[in-house]
Amino acid sequence: KISHLIIWYSLQKRDLSDEDKNYLDSSLVECYKRYGITFKRIHGKISYARAIADNPGRMEELSAEFAHQARILHSLKADTSRMRSIKDIYREAISANRMHEPGLTDRALKLLDSMPEKRTCVHGDLHTGNIIMAGKESFFIDMGDFSYGDPLMDISMIRATCQLASAVPDFFKSIFHFDPGIAERHWNIFVREYFGPHTDIDRLNETIKPYVALRKLVMEAQAGIPITGEGLRDVYEVLGH
Repeated sequence: KISHLIIWYSLQKRDLSDEDKNYLDSSLVECYKRYGITFKRIHGKISYARAIADNPGRMEELSAEFAHQARILHSLKADTSRMRSIKDIYREAISANRMHEPGLTDRALKLLDSMPEKRTCVHGDLHTGNIIMAGKESFFIDMGDFSYGDPLMDISMIRATCQLASAVPDFFKSIFHFDPGIAERHWNIFVREYFGPHTDIDRLNETIKPYVALRKLVMEAQAGIPITGEGLRDVYEVLGH
């Protein structure tokens, strides 16, 4: 079996200093003045999404552990001199979204600008399909939007995917493997474990509604597929028609 995959790719910055190389990783490799990183292949891996779908009796345990991993990530402070802001990533995606009238886009960008800047590490696409486990270890994957910002940007992705489970159940199940009822239960467990057992979930859902609305606009732009019907209700509630 292949235990390591060496992936070669061109980085935007080709003239890396020794400091850059040390910052990235000792496994940085060079070929014809292009740089790449060695990746270790993880055997026996399974995503939290698949694990929950295949083991509904372990949902309490798995959803709680998923929340624990999110808390660990959000406890880390970012080096903002080397990382992008999640707000910049959102701004690019929302500006590129041509699925709505310009006025809605303008209101979305104004709302985004009003949101707080934070130095917290965020995944950028946090959901049960993007954390995998192998044995007793868990790993974040698909880190293309790894950045810094308000952790509610990550939390809103989890809420948005749970809402879309009801709005587009077949599409949701094809990606996350479980049904709408399980998605909502996962959200409830996540909130309890991430925020604490006495969290008012209805109040939290209202608090993060603006974040969820922006997240859905980002999801549309990145996937190139419009969200329709019930899936857009909170977008219109927050931003208007």
